[in-house]
Amino acid sequence: MKKSILTIFAVLLSATSLMAATRGDGMLEQAKANLAKKEYTPARYYFKEALNAYVAEKNPQKAVEAGVAAAQLYHRENYYKEAFEMLARADAAIDEQVALGQQLNNLYYDTARERLAMYVNVKNAVKARENLDRMAANVGKDPVRAADLLYNEAAFSYAFGNNRAGDDAINKLISVYEREDSYEKADSSFRALIDCATASKNARLLNRTYARYNQWTDSMKMLRTQERLDRAAAEVAERDTTIEELNDTISVKTALIVTLCVIIGLLVAALVVGGIILVRYVVRCRSLRRNLDTALEHTRLKDAFIHNILSQMQPTLETLPANHPAVQALKKFAADVQLLSELESNVKELFETEDVNVLQFCEALADEVRPTLAEGVTLTVNAPKMNARLNAEETANVLRHLLINAALNTPEGGKITLEYKKRGARSAQFIITDTGCGISEEKRDSIFRPFNEVRDLTKGNGLGLPINAIRARRLNGSLTLDRNYTKGARFVLDVHS
Repeated sequence: MKKSILTIFAVLLSATSLMAATRGDGMLEQAKANLAKKEYTPARYYFKEALNAYVAEKNPQKAVEAGVAAAQLYHRENYYKEAFEMLARADAAIDEQVALGQQLNNLYYDTARERLAMYVNVKNAVKARENLDRMAANVGKDPVRAADLLYNEAAFSYAFGNNRAGDDAINKLISVYEREDSYEKADSSFRALIDCATASKNARLLNRTYARYNQWTDSMKMLRTQERLDRAAAEVAERDTTIEELNDTISVKTALIVTLCVIIGLLVAALVVGGIILVRYVVRCRSLRRNLDTALEHTRLKDAFIHNILSQMQPTLETLPANHPAVQALKKFAADVQLLSELESNVKELFETEDVNVLQFCEALADEVRPTLAEGVTLTVNAPKMNARLNAEETANVLRHLLINAALNTPEGGKITLEYKKRGARSAQFIITDTGCGISEEKRDSIFRPFNEVRDLTKGNGLGLPINAIRARRLNGSLTLDRNYTKGARFVLDVHS
């Protein structure tokens, strides 16, 4: 009975999530349709409902789009309180996902931009400046937003009487457009400033913008006139060049015949040299093949040697106390060396794959590792409900080792996350991140190489990461350390189906 109730609850929860997603997109489409027909009141309502749905879905990108649109319509009717509430809900949706590690700071730019417009309208220079600074902090490397920031700096400066700063911003913006030959964009920016000044009834901003617009228009006329003159001069030079080329045609044809004869001679010489090089290449390839065969034979002999040594050790180890730490460490070391040797011998043979539910797979691994966590450490899974082609057993072996290492090195109150990210049609990544002590700089280059230092085997033999790196290769992928992450350790397992 209890199992039936849980099943019904899960089905209802899935249906609710699907309805929320459908409702958010539907509300957004209705809002845009009403806005296109200039029916602002229903458009405002639908944008607000879309915002609520996207916040419930934890979709900050869509939440910001709907929230800013709703705020603009409230702002249009001078409902500033409601407009600020829409932007606050959009920011809260961003904050929630940023706290989970997503890089969404660029979305703060859009909400700060709308706040700036409202504070300029109500003549609040301090708040307007704060939001302009917030836009600058979140503009990123987007050239479109960089130009938009300059435009808003100019509008802010002119609105509050700082004409010099406004001129500087406009000059920077125009220089950007001039480098791109985007005269239409520059003209559009000036006209947008004029419209902004007219709508806000700001005579100072309007006069200043008109003056700068007239100066820029005159300079553009001179520049375009000079461009036409340059083009005409280029056309004349091109005609002169054509005449000279026609006069030289007979001489060129004569020289061409001579050149062809020379080329034929060079080709014959090149064929002779190429033949010599080809023979040397064939000889070298045979030598490399012999060297490769020798190396493979040495590898086979090495594997047989290791196997024989381990076989010789085993009877002696069985006579020692089984619960002694040193004996346990030696047995573990022997088993790991044997496994490493076997994996290396078959490194080119890929593991077979099957369809695996990613979310269930990750949750099962997390449940297996949670009992080993220190007090207060949280282990979070971030994976989609989808199927992927994996070798579940070997993938689990790699991830389990990484999660257990993270648990051992993450102190009380720390965090561990297991993420799955789709990177392409046939590629994906498992990412394990912890807030533990991390890996020192001097050890990062050697953690995937076996036998790189003399160790106390009772404290670990150092073969776990080398073994799992080879497993990753047989999973048609790779295991790497993210060197840019400095708050602990982050390992990335790339897999390809």
